[in-house]
Amino acid sequence: MPLVEVRYKGDRVSGGHIRNLVRNVLPLEVAKALHIEEHSDAHLVPGDIEVWVNTTGGFDVQAQDVAIVIHATDFEPRRARLKVATAQVAAAVKEALPLGLTGYVWILLSPAEFVEFGKK
Repeated sequence: MPLVEVRYKGDRVSGGHIRNLVRNVLPLEVAKALHIEEHSDAHLVPGDIEVWVNTTGGFDVQAQDVAIVIHATDFEPRRARLKVATAQVAAAVKEALPLGLTGYVWILLSPAEFVEFGKK
């Protein structure tokens, strides 16, 4: 399950734009960008994407208005298309936010394992 961290400047970006990004844009676009059909452990749907959101605070040093960091398990096919996947997500984010905002998307692939526990 990829984890998406969104940090934004609350005085520059409205909660409504972030809400749309978190609920509608990021789960779909991250799932599309990181899904690897030929690797069953890398199949993704929007419900597989977890998103954490925070506003910047007084101690943060952040030049951009919106920072999106995506953590995902490293699979060779993902690594091979990392630039394409990052550009795809960034384009969708840019389209969902108002003109004039700055930001970035950073996809980090690493060895990882995910195990759920308990009942939902």
